[in-house]
Amino acid sequence: ADSIGLTLTSLAGLLSLVAVLFVFIIIIRNAIYRSRRASTRKWHIFQEPMDILMLSLFIADALQAIVKTGQFCSAQGVIQQLGEVNDATTTLYDRGIQSNRITCAVVGVVCVLVALLVLLGYESPTPYWCWIGYSHHKWRLFGEYLCRGNINFDNASWWKFTIQRADHSEGLKGIRRRSLIMLLYPAIYCCLILPLSVVRYTRVHHAATFASVITFGLSGACNAILLLTTRPESGLFSRPKHDDMGFAPSSPPLQPKASRSNINAEEEYELGRLPAR
Repeated sequence: ADSIGLTLTSLAGLLSLVAVLFVFIIIIRNAIYRSRRASTRKWHIFQEPMDILMLSLFIADALQAIVKTGQFCSAQGVIQQLGEVNDATTTLYDRGIQSNRITCAVVGVVCVLVALLVLLGYESPTPYWCWIGYSHHKWRLFGEYLCRGNINFDNASWWKFTIQRADHSEGLKGIRRRSLIMLLYPAIYCCLILPLSVVRYTRVHHAATFASVITFGLSGACNAILLLTTRPESGLFSRPKHDDMGFAPSSPPLQPKASRSNINAEEEYELGRLPAR
């Protein structure tokens, strides 16, 4: 049973690695295509901060997908730590940041912090994969879960929530659809990370442990599918049009319909940028 679990874990990692490599091929192809057709206007592969964060995410997914059998526990722990923590910190993107330089600096700081955690050398068998050892509980919390995200509460009424009927007006259909797309990102991430977080701190059957590891190993493939399908017009994935003269914006602004109010049009524009950001 253990050999089957290890085999499936390796296959999950391989599937994620292939998916991420496919994304890299698309990015490299588009970069070559644009560099050959660039006009006098200067072209940048990173057109907005989200492009940098997406590339960082896929690099982390590639590291995380590498599976090595044998006696190299430290190497496996280092690869897992680099990939998993960078993967998680990418989800902390603040949409208020509009500067590519600031985003690069943030990604650089994250990489340095992760490298320091790796250099501490706390990896050990736990038991089906190599991770921070049982004797370093505080580093497990700091190195893995401190960067999982933040929850904001309304200080006035944090305990309240309301349920209401959805407005089925035609003017809000696009907003509802894009809102559901937005919810896919945290939903899929929670489905991937929650089982692994549970088995790390509880004693369960080894089959459940392998199932959680296999599920988490598919995160690279899930990220690739999710971003390619919901953000096809991103600067990293989309091919520039002939009339773009070598400069393709990540997402064209949506033209609001005359029947919608100004407020709905602005909301539609903000949410409408989701597939391209």
